[in-house]
Amino acid sequence: MNNLFSFGEKIPEYEMKVLNEREVRASAGILFLFAMISFLNSWLIGDFTITKIFVVVFLVEFTIRVLINPKYAPLLVISRFFVRHQEVEYVGAPQKRFAWLIGLVLAIVMFYLIVLNNVIGPFNLLVCIICLTLLFFEAAFGICLGCKIYNLFHKQKAQLCPGNACAVKDRVAIQNINPVQWVLVPMFFGLIFIIANSPLIHPTTQNLSANTKINGDCEIPDWVKKIGHEEKWKLHNGCVDNEIKDKTKPVVVPSVLPKAEVAPAVVADKLEQKEADLKSKPDKDCTVPQFAIDMGHTEQWKLHNGCL
Repeated sequence: MNNLFSFGEKIPEYEMKVLNEREVRASAGILFLFAMISFLNSWLIGDFTITKIFVVVFLVEFTIRVLINPKYAPLLVISRFFVRHQEVEYVGAPQKRFAWLIGLVLAIVMFYLIVLNNVIGPFNLLVCIICLTLLFFEAAFGICLGCKIYNLFHKQKAQLCPGNACAVKDRVAIQNINPVQWVLVPMFFGLIFIIANSPLIHPTTQNLSANTKINGDCEIPDWVKKIGHEEKWKLHNGCVDNEIKDKTKPVVVPSVLPKAEVAPAVVADKLEQKEADLKSKPDKDCTVPQFAIDMGHTEQWKLHNGCL
């Protein structure tokens, strides 16, 4: 029983229990990927189904990590499998437990708000941003922000940090950044800005018209038909229906191509669901709050809150 409810592994070389940082970092990457997918799905489409599923998964994962044993947390098990051929990097378990406790608290809050009560608002957005930030820093840089917070509340500072960051006081030459490197960074982002606003990314109407194909030149491959993606294939390959072709006028293509049409059955299902939700809550207050108006997110707020 003691082996079941435990946190970290006991290694003879170290006084404290430890975890494998490679597993921890890999699991953070997995969580960040699906957290970003669920966040974008909610923000751009207004569908919180994936977000609710992710919150439940996140809650179960961190409950096992913090209250039972990280060894049996599913995503850590998966991460262990993928990094099993890499050299182990030991990190202190106490600070990781504190960091994961923060994650567990955030998961409980999101579970209560979104899954149980379907509450949508700026507080949810704030919690999502905090979660994404913590996961991103862990996965991308190997920096545990929760462990930094741990040092603020414990006299016994964190030990065995990733990359031996707790012990390293002076940087070696390869870690220093020279002036040329600092100059290259803003130049890099400036180049991205120029490219993003160039005709290469935003073609002119004339260029689009010249590259636009008419149905006669657009033979849809069989594999596209088999997966039912004819309209998407036409959209991606610049194919225009014959109906819009007027022999007396040049073909005009908008500067931004329209989005692919959603299947009528899908639209009907979503409308029926919206109507059912409204009927179940006839007194729902759809008054757009001032913060949404100030941010210019009136329509997005209506979408997220089921207001037609």
